Amino acid sequence: MLCICNHSYSQEKELVLNFLENKLYAEKSDVEFIIDNQKIEIPEGLLTDIETGMQYGLDNSHVFNKSSKSKMMSNTYDASFFERMQKKPSHYLVILKILYLDLIEKENGGDYKFSADIKCLDLINGTNIIQRNVSTTGTYSNKADITYSSSKLSQDIAKRVREATTKSIKNKFPIANFVISLGEVKGDKVKSVATNSLRYAKQGKPKYAYAHIVDKEIEVDGKTIYLFELVGNLSQPKKIKSEIHYRVSDGKKQLLAAFNEGKDIYITKAPLGPGL
Repeated sequence: MLCICNHSYSQEKELVLNFLENKLYAEKSDVEFIIDNQKIEIPEGLLTDIETGMQYGLDNSHVFNKSSKSKMMSNTYDASFFERMQKKPSHYLVILKILYLDLIEKENGGDYKFSADIKCLDLINGTNIIQRNVSTTGTYSNKADITYSSSKLSQDIAKRVREATTKSIKNKFPIANFVISLGEVKGDKVKSVATNSLRYAKQGKPKYAYAHIVDKEIEVDGKTIYLFELVGNLSQPKKIKSEIHYRVSDGKKQLLAAFNEGKDIYITKAPLGPGL
C-alpha cells in the first residue's frame, strides 16, 4: 500500500496516522511550544534538557512532532505576544510553565524539587484544552549536575516532562491504535499484545486486525511515498478497561522484533502492505 506525503516519516509521523485514520486532528496548522521559566533562574544546561524533553514529549504523542515550528524560551510575555502568535498559522500552543526549582545544598550534593504546568491552548478557538502538573524530586551529587546539561538531575527532570507531555496530549488527542504493550512472550515470539481502545469502535469492532510498520520511504517527484510492511495478524480481541488485547496469530517473531526495536506498530482492520 502506498501513501503519498510531502514530508519525511521522521519529520511528520502524524501524516501516516492521518492516512490510517482518514482524519486530521490539527488540520489547520502545526504546533508552537514555549518554555516559560516564570523569571526563575534556571541554569542553561538544565533548560536545554527540559526543552529536549518537551520536544520529545510532543514527538512521542504522534500528534505534534517534529513539525513543531519553534522552541522559544523566555520569562516575559505580554498580550501583544499572544496576538502575534494567533496571527500565525498555528493551531495549538503548548506551554511548559516552570513553577519552581528548589535546590537544597548539603555537604555532598543536595536535594531538588521541580514543578511545572503543561498547558495546551487552541489558538483558533481561544480555549485551554489541556492543563497538567508535572513534579519530581531527587538528589544531585554536585553543582555540576545543575549547571551542565545531560547530568542525571536534568535527565530525570527532562524524562518526567517528556512523559507528562506525551500522556497529556495522547489522552486528549487519540489518533490511531498502536501496540502499547506486550502480553505473553515466549523466547523470540510474542503471543499477545495490547492496544488502546479509542479507535476500536470506529473500526467497527473487527474480529481480526493487522499490525504494520512503516518499512521504507521513497521519493517520487519530490514527494515521499511510504511503504507499509505487515508484521503481524491479530485475532480474538478482548476489551479490558481502556485496552484491547489481541492474540497474535501470525508474525509472532516479526512483531516482537519490531516492538523491541522501538518501532511504531500501527493496528488497522485491513492489511496495508506486503509482509509475512
